[in-house]
Amino acid sequence: MGRGAHRRRRGRRCRRGGGPVRLGWWEDSPTTHRSLREAMTSALTRTVDVDEDTGVPPVLSLPRLADGVVEHGMTALGAAMGQIPLHPTPRGWELDAHASLRFRRARGHVRELLDLTGEMLGEGRLGEGGRVMVHVPGPWTVGAQVEYRGRPVVADRPAFRDTALTLAAGVADVRRTVAGLVGPGCGVVVAIHEPALPGVVAGLPGPTRWDGVDPVDRGVVAAVLRRFLGTVGTVGSGDTGEVTTVLDPGAVDPAVLTTLGEAGAGRLVVPEATVATTAGADAVGALIGDGQGIGWAVDPAGRAVADADDVARALIRQWDRWTFAPGDLTSTVDLVVAGPRGSARGVGDGRAVAGRTPAEAAEAAALVRTAAALLHRN
Repeated sequence: MGRGAHRRRRGRRCRRGGGPVRLGWWEDSPTTHRSLREAMTSALTRTVDVDEDTGVPPVLSLPRLADGVVEHGMTALGAAMGQIPLHPTPRGWELDAHASLRFRRARGHVRELLDLTGEMLGEGRLGEGGRVMVHVPGPWTVGAQVEYRGRPVVADRPAFRDTALTLAAGVADVRRTVAGLVGPGCGVVVAIHEPALPGVVAGLPGPTRWDGVDPVDRGVVAAVLRRFLGTVGTVGSGDTGEVTTVLDPGAVDPAVLTTLGEAGAGRLVVPEATVATTAGADAVGALIGDGQGIGWAVDPAGRAVADADDVARALIRQWDRWTFAPGDLTSTVDLVVAGPRGSARGVGDGRAVAGRTPAEAAEAAALVRTAAALLHRN
């Protein structure tokens, strides 16, 4: 569908589903703080103790420490949530019958994070209707980055199925624990990161150049994610507030992006650069037309808070090109502080990333928070 097709339906309304309420904005910023306590204090300052009004209660991302501060990446932390024992290898991680010392440290990191959540966010600290976001790796990224018998887990269907199901159950348990810690009236948002997805769809390299992993069909990718998100996002007896799921696949091909709308995430994160091409703009427009909520990932690199007006105006202009009703914008699209370029060890392409300094994280949050407030006001 070309952009002209969107123009022919001036003011069309987005299809409404049973999706979650809007989030306003949130951040994806691993930081270089030396401890989780420092990172949590800084996150509260960036997210909760602010003056900007976005029309909804804030979403506090539980802190993540950058590579170099901790020796385990997001993949190991996700496996720790699912109680999936891992052993380090020169290439990353592999499934094992027993937890290695490094993996036990990852489990300790998760326990410390939960303890701090109860201590610093309990007793109504976030206020009525506040939300906490937990960042976890998705099943395809874990399956791509963890090995089994010398090959990525995704190459062994039974092993991958068991890993994905166990990971989903573990993440759901952590979500329920967080819900109990922050108290009644607060919601929990689970952000599932799939930076390895482009490689999974294209075909992962194997241990040798002649032994690669076959590409995975896009329909299979969406079906696995749909089941994973269904397990993670199902409200149970331990939940006292709303549950929302966010899927962040990174920069994927527009055809893959369209398929991911079938996964059922409350919000699908889309880099703002996606709409620079006709195919990307049409894919995102089609998703919105089908009722998919979007997380508009803003890259803060090279920008200052003064650029917030430009960020908001660019989104409004794109919304006008899609010809959706103006009143649907803020209920359909939330703003996201995009993660630093590259990826933490054990996630995505395996390159190390330093994360953001406290000052950089504060500047990035202020940029996106201010843009979200401008959209709400206008």
